[in-house]
Amino acid sequence: EAFYLSNNSDVAMAVDAGVFSSGLEHFLLFGHEELRDPSAVFSQSDYLTNNPEIATAVDAGFFQSGFEHYIEFGADENRLPSLSLYNESFYLATNPTVAVAVESGAFTDGFEHYVSFGQAEGRRTSALFDEESYLAVNADVAMAVESGAFASGFAHYEQFGRFENRPVFQA
Repeated sequence: EAFYLSNNSDVAMAVDAGVFSSGLEHFLLFGHEELRDPSAVFSQSDYLTNNPEIATAVDAGFFQSGFEHYIEFGADENRLPSLSLYNESFYLATNPTVAVAVESGAFTDGFEHYVSFGQAEGRRTSALFDEESYLAVNADVAMAVESGAFASGFAHYEQFGRFENRPVFQA
């Protein structure tokens, strides 16, 4: 959030004015299509430059952005191995009480906490996956999570959603 707002002053002003509830909301609705970078670790321009066939597909309208391609296919194709839908550093940084619990030995790592508790609590796993957005655009998955068929939207996405090319964010 801090990265996005500090690098997009127009969005920061819109958030301050109440037009958007957060930078994330702006990115999911508009920013990815405007080829804005969601975080310091994902550059849309670098991704498209290093993957010219994806740039062509974006230009042709098959994808709205390089980020959309990465979420739907690129992660599975290992196009940016430094990124994943679960990012330990992100999880611990955004969940300081979990970081303390890991440091004290209550959990071996953040992922253990996420599997045990975090997914049921709807905690974010990385800057690239937002549980709330995924469930909002996949009502059937939201119902399946609510009924207990899946522990979380993330669990569904990992098992099925990514292979079904389900949207992760609203178009």
